[in-house]
Amino acid sequence: MGKQKKIFTHREFMEMAVEEMKKSISEHDDKPDPKVGAVLVSPDGRELIDVAYRGEIRSGDHAEFILLDKKQRNLPLTDYILYTTLEPCVERNQPKSACVNRTVNARIKKIYIGIQDPHPSVAGEGIKILHKHKIDLEFFDADLAEEIRKENKDFIKYAEAEAKKVLEGEIKESSDPLDNAIQNVTLDDFSLEAQEELINRAELNYKVGSKDFNKYLLQLNLIETNIKTNITKPTGLGLLLFGKNPQLIFTQARVQFFINQPGADDITENFDGPVLLQPQKIQKYLDLIYPKHISRKTMQREEYYDVPIEVIRETINNAIAHRDYTITGTTIKVYIYEDRVEIFSPGKPIHPIEKFNNYNVPPESRNPKIAYLFNEISVIEELGLGMKELKKLSEVRQLPKPTFRMDGQYFVTTIYTKTGAKSSSIEIQDKVKDLNPKEKEGYETIRIQGSITSSEYLKVLDVSERTARNHLKKMVDLGLLRVEGEGKATKYVVIN
Repeated sequence: MGKQKKIFTHREFMEMAVEEMKKSISEHDDKPDPKVGAVLVSPDGRELIDVAYRGEIRSGDHAEFILLDKKQRNLPLTDYILYTTLEPCVERNQPKSACVNRTVNARIKKIYIGIQDPHPSVAGEGIKILHKHKIDLEFFDADLAEEIRKENKDFIKYAEAEAKKVLEGEIKESSDPLDNAIQNVTLDDFSLEAQEELINRAELNYKVGSKDFNKYLLQLNLIETNIKTNITKPTGLGLLLFGKNPQLIFTQARVQFFINQPGADDITENFDGPVLLQPQKIQKYLDLIYPKHISRKTMQREEYYDVPIEVIRETINNAIAHRDYTITGTTIKVYIYEDRVEIFSPGKPIHPIEKFNNYNVPPESRNPKIAYLFNEISVIEELGLGMKELKKLSEVRQLPKPTFRMDGQYFVTTIYTKTGAKSSSIEIQDKVKDLNPKEKEGYETIRIQGSITSSEYLKVLDVSERTARNHLKKMVDLGLLRVEGEGKATKYVVIN
C-alpha cells in the first residue's frame, strides 16, 4: 500500500508561500530586490507539489522561473494551481522570459497573488494578461498581504520613489483600453487645478506642462505620444483623472447622492469633473450634510459626528478608486437614509464577497494607477483602512455590522448609522427574489436554523455536492449568508 500524501488547506499554501518569500536572496547591493515565494499545488487544490523562492538556485532567478522551469520542467502543469507572493513580472531582459508568460505557457489553471507589483507603471499589467488568458485569479488573505508588504517595505519604498523619477527608455503599450489615447481630445482638455493638486499633494518637483511632468504622466500611461506624428494625447485613464469634463466621453464617471426625506422628494446632488478632485468635493458635501457637534465634557473643545462620517467617506473614496469604469450607463450611487447609508459601486469586486463579510479583504485594486494616485494625494490614507474602519463600527461604536451584496451589476455596501438599525425586510425580500425555488427552500431552512454546513445542506435539500456549493455561494454573494470557519468546519451563517 503506497504512502498516503499529506493534504493541505488553502490557508496553509498561502502561508508556505510567505515562508518561502522570507528566504529570498537579493542579487543587488545598490538597490533592494523584491522578496518572492511561490508554491505549486495539484489541480484539485489539496496536494503540495513544490516550493521555491527568489535566488534559491541561481542569483537573480525569479521564484516562478525556478519553480516552473527549473524544478518542475518535466511535469505537465496544465490545470495546476500557483501561489505567488507578488504579481508576476511582465518584462525581463532577453533572453529571459517574463514570469507572467511562463505562467500562461505552463497552462496554470488558477493563481493566487499576495500583492500587486508596487511600481504604478507596472501594477496590474500582469493581472490583466492573466485575465486575458482566462486564468482564474484571487488574492491572499489580508493579514498575509500585510505581512508581505512589511517584508518588502524597502523594495516598495524604492519602487514608489522610482515612479516619481523621469525614466528614459521605451514605454510599453498597455493591455488596458483605458490606457490608450483618446483621439478627439488634447492636453488642453486637462484641468489645471487637478494637475496642480497632484503636483502639490504628491510633492512632485515638476511644473504643469513641463517636459519632465509630461514624461511622468507618460510613465503612468496617463498620456500617450504617437511616434509617427509626435502628437501627445490623454489616455482614457488620464482623461478620467484630469479631464476638465471627462463625463463628455465617460458619462459613468460621476457620483450621485440621493438623500431620503420621508414624505418628500429625495434631495439629489451630482459630482463630476476630474475624478482626482471628486473625493475632496464629496468631503466638503459630507461636512455640510453631516455637521459636527461640539463636546464640552473635557477641558478641551472636541468636535464629533453623530454618524461614522470617516467610514462613509473612505467607502465612497474606495468606490471611486476601485469601481469598474468600463461599465457604461452606470454611476456610483450614494443613498442616505435615516438609519443607514448605501453605496452602490459598479462592477463585481475583484475579491469574493465572503472576504468582505469576514473583513479579510487585501488592499488590491481593479484600478491600481488610480489607487496609487489617490494614495499619493492622501485621499486613501492607508492601505486597507476602509475595511478596518468598517470593522470598528460593530466592535467600537456598537452599530450593526455593515453588509455587502451584489445588486445587478452593482456592489453594494450598507453602513448602519444608528444603534439597533437592521436591514429592512424589503431589502431581504429583494435579495431572496434572485433565488430559484430550490435555493429559496434552502435559504428558508438556513434562516430557521441560523447556520448550516455544506454537508448538512446537501443532505437536507437532497442535492449534489456541487449544487449545494453553488447554492451557498450564490447566497453569500447576495449578502444573505456569511462564511465562518474553514475546511470541513466551514459554516454558512444567516446575516440579519
